Amino acid sequence: MQRLPRCQLLIRQISQYTDPPTPTPDLSMAPRLAPTLPTEHAERESMANSLECAERILEEVNETIRDQEGRERLGEVSEDLRRQGPSRPYCY
Repeated sequence: MQRLPRCQLLIRQISQYTDPPTPTPDLSMAPRLAPTLPTEHAERESMANSLECAERILEEVNETIRDQEGRERLGEVSEDLRRQGPSRPYCY
């Protein structure tokens, strides 16, 4: 279960060490620069999407685990009550 949170932390660390996008130069002056422009914006956007996706998955997994733990606890309590029987007589 430690791999999912680790993935989220890894994406955050990569984002911290990735340079922010540089301002886009005016390409009308130098159209020949277009093929050599960095793809920083796309990379940062991709990392942000990856982080968002990892957070959603982690949240869903945690919620599912909580639900399962609740069902297990309910089953334990139910089994204890069946073994003990009623603590007082039924009143009708």
